[in-house]
Amino acid sequence: MNGKIVCCLFVAAMVSGLAEPDIQAGPVVSVPQDLNLVPGEQAVIPVNILNLSGYELGGYVLRIHYNETVLSNPEAVVDGTQSESSIDGVKTVEHPVDGIGVLSVGVFVLTPNESEVLVKIRFDVAPDYNEESPMIGFESVNRKTTLFTGGFDQIPAEFSPQVVKNRGDIDGNGEVELVDAIVGLKVMVGLPVVPGDPAVSDVNYDMKTGLHEVLYVLNYISGFDNR
Repeated sequence: MNGKIVCCLFVAAMVSGLAEPDIQAGPVVSVPQDLNLVPGEQAVIPVNILNLSGYELGGYVLRIHYNETVLSNPEAVVDGTQSESSIDGVKTVEHPVDGIGVLSVGVFVLTPNESEVLVKIRFDVAPDYNEESPMIGFESVNRKTTLFTGGFDQIPAEFSPQVVKNRGDIDGNGEVELVDAIVGLKVMVGLPVVPGDPAVSDVNYDMKTGLHEVLYVLNYISGFDNR
């Protein structure tokens, strides 16, 4: 019996000492947060899609969320990107009808041998921009926001930063209910209250809790699900 125990311990030690195989990192999609924006001028914000070797990227759809009080009039820029050779070009849709993201950016024909892809979006910067970097990121990652092959098979990827939305959840408890409207009203009149993250509950993309959020909650709990 002791011999069997020693043998098992020896095998376990040998297995635990084996080097783990290198695992290639999957695709990573990112947008910088340290943006150098000038009030009243235009800014081109890059989106980098990296680590594509071996994945045969055929296209992408990006649902992008950002502060509309700072950034407006988005326009895809193809100069100096792989999308210059795309037959259909870059498709952009502001305020998609399903309400996910402020902007949808998509390309459906790409050369599938690229190891990285650059996406560029030009915005107008608000004249009263106060030099605080606007929150900008991806919504519904690996769902509405996705990479895919030429055969439209999804390519799982890491998206950074992510914007997790639960519109109307003003108190941050994960549910949309009457108490959210009450908390929203207290915020509006300046009463002491600790709301959840406004970027999560935001309805009209101004990153604040206000009348739009309160009305949204009242509609939602009344049975009008406009999410």
